[in-house]
Amino acid sequence: VIEVACDRCPINKYTITEACRGCVQHKCMEVCPAKAINKINGRAYINQDACRECGMCKQVCPYNAISEVMRPCKTVCPTGAICISPEDRRAVIKDEECISCGACMKACPFGAISDRSYIVPVMKSLKNNKNVYALVAPAISGQFGPKVTVGQVKDGLMKIGFKNMVEAACGADAVTCHEAEEFVERMEKGDNFMTNSCCPAFVSYIEKKFPDQVEKISGTVSPMIATGRWIKKKDKDAVVVFVGPCTAKKSEIGREGLKDAIDYVLTFEEIAAMLGAYEIEVEQCEDIEVEDGSALGRGFA
Repeated sequence: VIEVACDRCPINKYTITEACRGCVQHKCMEVCPAKAINKINGRAYINQDACRECGMCKQVCPYNAISEVMRPCKTVCPTGAICISPEDRRAVIKDEECISCGACMKACPFGAISDRSYIVPVMKSLKNNKNVYALVAPAISGQFGPKVTVGQVKDGLMKIGFKNMVEAACGADAVTCHEAEEFVERMEKGDNFMTNSCCPAFVSYIEKKFPDQVEKISGTVSPMIATGRWIKKKDKDAVVVFVGPCTAKKSEIGREGLKDAIDYVLTFEEIAAMLGAYEIEVEQCEDIEVEDGSALGRGFA
């Protein structure tokens, strides 16, 4: 969360409604740790400047007279990783709960939540003439418009300094075969199901919310990791940059046991910004032949 950008959403999370009976118990007032609730004209009233948004008043109200309105970022978070700072009511992400799915980034109306960007180190690698490879996700098809081919995107990337562009679809083919063998082996041992391991947000979600099911996750690496390792095996000096639609991939490259495959991750938005900075119009680029992966491998999109 970018502190200066977070507007602290001027939303009063808890509000006393007309259902308040002004009861003599006044449980809401008793439990409020901030002493933010007072009685005005016979009904409870929340002083929003003092409210910590803890929700204790709503929990104890016998008349269900306290309404709750969630902030956009907090509403969409699937793990409850976003909390509100009691000091300044700013949104705070609990790293131990976050799965890097990016839902909060999309929901924040102020653009106050951002992911880590690798544009600068990628640009430095290109400027230093290193062997930089763009490893693109299958979703690259159609990303730059219905008339732009994957071959044109490849030509555009090579014009700004990438040594080559490789489709992650070729790794998807290998992953599919390996996962199929793993699935058969597990079923023969008595397992009743096995989940895919390609989505880092999903893997993190299982690890943090259903730790007893972690063993059901496939041990096969994702197509991104498989293809990245293949590139580095062919070129010992390779700098591999994964380009895809998902911000969660940025967290995957930092996981233990996977750090050897990918150096940086860029989103489609970031790679489009780089092409724009170089004034490269992919619509005008040459349609280079691309035959890295099969149609089924590209189906991983």
